[in-house]
Amino acid sequence: MNLQSLLVCSDDRTVRVLRQVLDELEIGVEHCAHPPPAAKKLARQTFEAVIVDCTAEHSLSLLKSVHEGQHNKKSVAVAIIDQETALRRAFEMGAHFVIYKPISCERAKSSFRAAKALMKRERRRSLRVPVRIPVSLRFQNGEGEQAFISGLSEGGISLESNLPCRNSGIVGLCFTPPGATTQIEATGLIAWHNSDGHARAGVRFTKLSDGARGSLKEWLRMKSGEKADPPIRCIITDISSGGCFLRTDSPFPIDTSVELFLCVADCRVRTEGKIRVMHPEFGMGVEFASKTPEHRSLMEEVIGRLTLTEDLVPEVLVEPEGLDWGNNVEALREESAVPTETEELEDPLLELLRTGALLPKEQFLVELEKQRRRSPDRYSEN
Repeated sequence: MNLQSLLVCSDDRTVRVLRQVLDELEIGVEHCAHPPPAAKKLARQTFEAVIVDCTAEHSLSLLKSVHEGQHNKKSVAVAIIDQETALRRAFEMGAHFVIYKPISCERAKSSFRAAKALMKRERRRSLRVPVRIPVSLRFQNGEGEQAFISGLSEGGISLESNLPCRNSGIVGLCFTPPGATTQIEATGLIAWHNSDGHARAGVRFTKLSDGARGSLKEWLRMKSGEKADPPIRCIITDISSGGCFLRTDSPFPIDTSVELFLCVADCRVRTEGKIRVMHPEFGMGVEFASKTPEHRSLMEEVIGRLTLTEDLVPEVLVEPEGLDWGNNVEALREESAVPTETEELEDPLLELLRTGALLPKEQFLVELEKQRRRSPDRYSEN
């Protein structure tokens, strides 16, 4: 199933370039020259991406309305702007990515590589595959039950089961997806159940091991029929135990959860994080998700190896895990005010990543250089 986009733009040259780029990336395009007919399409159709030329003021209001309708609440929004001064306004109106005019094929392709990966990831996250497979349930009170799974997704399962009212809250799960050899063990929260003639219940996953999560993701990807896109290759310019800054012309938007694969000499590390800072066509800052002493020790080992290997250009592969639709740029102000264990350990890079989302690129780079001088023991690219 092809990805579909809606392009709202009256500039013939821009439309021509974007059609070429999106065609190469196998993204379908529906075109509207003006916002009113585009608004009608958004009211009745679903698109994985909505691309809006925001050089006119009335187009910004269309961009803002994209996620307010029923069909496109989780569409990836792309704003076309003509100057960097309009960047913050575009993000405030709900853009995840921006493209600057005049548009070139190469620059647009770089931006849409990341956008495409995120579009596919968001579609897979919402995919629910109908199945009928057995599952073993273990409740908090020690009771167990056998049931059947009728629907399976990354976020949870739907059950054919008439659960007693006393069985609510946390439940242990054990099942094997059809055709798979790996058994999935998980913990979930019973989100709902009823007995309206068709006994059903829904369980949301709360805990999955890395191996179980990876197996389930791969099984769902195969069921979706989508080809796996290569991860985004980035260069690490700064890294501490709490986060890192990555140079790339294909950054992901703020609030994207990501998976990172670092390979430094013979040290291979997989970790997760969230994008805290993003500057289009330049780079992104990632706060690591894990705050454990073990993770901190692992990152310190990576930093030590990077510092000792002067000729190495450190790279990392990044894959999107999906957007956190509950947050926005403004919410970072409140979040950054909450002290954490990592902040208590005085991590200037993490402090900058948590507060730098609202800074223009030039000012952010100045602050990035300042934190390097404050943290000579952290790795930074010279």
